[in-house]
Amino acid sequence: MMMRWYWQLGLAWLLMGWGVAHGQGQALPGPVDQVWLLDRAERAPGVVVTEADDARQGPGWQTVSLPDSWRLEDRSGTWTYRLRLPTCGPGVAGACLDPHPGVALWIPRVGCGVALWINGQQVARFGEIQGQAVDRGKRPILLTMAPSLLRDARPGLDNDVRLVVSSPLARLGGLSRLWVGTEAALNTRHVLRDVFLTGSAVTTLSTSALVMLAGLLVAWRIRSEAWLFAMVSLLWGLREGLWLMGYRFIPWDLVAALGDLTAGAALLVACLTLPPLLGERAPIWCRLIVGALALLPVLIWWRATHPDAEAGTLVTGWFFMAHALGLWGSVITIASLWRKPSWASALILLGCMGTAVIAGLENWHDKQSLDPLSFEHLRLAPFMALSALFVACVFVYVRVSAALALEGRHKEALQQEVAVQRQELEALHARERQRAQTEAVIDERARIVRDMHDGLGSQLVGMLSTVESGAFTRDELLDELNEALNQMRLTIDSLEPIGEDLSSLLGQLRFRLDARLRKAGFKVMWEVAPLPADAHLSASHINHLQRLLYETFSNVIKHSGAGSVWVHASHDETSRTNRIVIRDDGRGFEAGRPGGRGLHNLAHRAAQLGADLEVRSRPGEGTQVSLSWAVKAL
Repeated sequence: MMMRWYWQLGLAWLLMGWGVAHGQGQALPGPVDQVWLLDRAERAPGVVVTEADDARQGPGWQTVSLPDSWRLEDRSGTWTYRLRLPTCGPGVAGACLDPHPGVALWIPRVGCGVALWINGQQVARFGEIQGQAVDRGKRPILLTMAPSLLRDARPGLDNDVRLVVSSPLARLGGLSRLWVGTEAALNTRHVLRDVFLTGSAVTTLSTSALVMLAGLLVAWRIRSEAWLFAMVSLLWGLREGLWLMGYRFIPWDLVAALGDLTAGAALLVACLTLPPLLGERAPIWCRLIVGALALLPVLIWWRATHPDAEAGTLVTGWFFMAHALGLWGSVITIASLWRKPSWASALILLGCMGTAVIAGLENWHDKQSLDPLSFEHLRLAPFMALSALFVACVFVYVRVSAALALEGRHKEALQQEVAVQRQELEALHARERQRAQTEAVIDERARIVRDMHDGLGSQLVGMLSTVESGAFTRDELLDELNEALNQMRLTIDSLEPIGEDLSSLLGQLRFRLDARLRKAGFKVMWEVAPLPADAHLSASHINHLQRLLYETFSNVIKHSGAGSVWVHASHDETSRTNRIVIRDDGRGFEAGRPGGRGLHNLAHRAAQLGADLEVRSRPGEGTQVSLSWAVKAL
């Protein structure tokens, strides 16, 4: 979008310049209706503005054709131009000036300072005369002539118009053709040319500032060649700033020299961006460019301290050397395009050739052309900056396109790699799931075997020993068989999916043991509050909890001699702990003495649960077993 806007602006400037340069009026006979072209004048050295000056001047007046470019004769200083404008009236034949309001004089270019005199009266001045003049040469001048300044129409009595022109440099001095006509007709030409010249400089200056800031920011963020574009923009902005305002601060001859030096430096720095942009290597050429740039501070210092012709010659020689190196950059671009054709290289070549052509035209008109009309040419230097900006835009587009393409390839490769990794992970997960299932089956089998061995197996071994000894009664044998049957039922219960439901576990345990406890003469009181689900309890933990509670009740039945048993289960919301307490009113025991195998089993299973086990008992006061553990919320 930005490139399209700049090209539209450049095209508008070119059309405006073409209209100003080629839409000139012709010499019209009779009263002025639109435009009257003045292309001949008389010229004399010095300031000659009165009749007394004419008497002193003698035969010094010389007829010249306009435009009169001082560069062609290599002269400078102060010169006076004289034009005769007859006033229209009775008896006046040929072209004449109608002294009505709104008659104006338009000067496309005059250099550098100028003072306008009409009939012996000074009516305007721009810059200084016979001094260090301000360059008005590249800005058009439009002056309205008051009717009171013009003489009455008389045969042989013409209006005397004189322009005193001063310039310290031959290539800047001179006078273009003049146009006289109505202010309305000349104002359009004046505005078009002034907007073209000033607008192009201001636009180039502002654009260069923006590109410079953007280039410095990019160079600082990603460490790329963008700093070269920032330097090119800085140099072009400096050149346009010198053209617009430099004469206000430093002598104009130094402004002209600095303008040439900054333009050459901008061209050389722009050439340094070509090798990395094209993917080429030109070490010798780049070294020559760096060497030429190293001479720049020396030339600036020398020109500032030696304002003579020799210093100006050095600046001009360096300027042409810089353009020669720049043309070699076009050759490198053509060679790269020949070896590796691409539309990006073609656009870069177009930008380089545009810069070279504009620079050639500018130098031709300013320094080489023998055509006097070159003095009126429109300034094209800002379009060199636009051409360089075009190359910069192509550079950015190429880099961004390459980065996006590379990102796309990396993204596609990453997606493929992720798909492969996903397949491998799914296969690994399937193998791990199969292995986990196999291990779970093995662990469950091992647990069942262990439970059968520790519970039912030990009970059967005890029964076998009792039967073999023969010292048993029928009731003792029935008790042993019931115990073995309860052990088997407990093992079967552990296979059922209770999950984290502790209330169901206690209910199932009560179902299995309540009849046995009552048959043994125990009065059992159950107080079970709602217990929250516990994500900490796995199937293995549930089995340990079942075994621990069963062994506690078995100890009560076998050893306590109690009459009543209390079972209390609750949840403490403050500490978020579950607690199960089993208490009897039996004979008790001395809690401090070493425990038997039953207490050791209880402690082992509590440790497997990660729970705290507390056993309180005193002889004659019963026994209390408390189990508590922290609840992990689901």
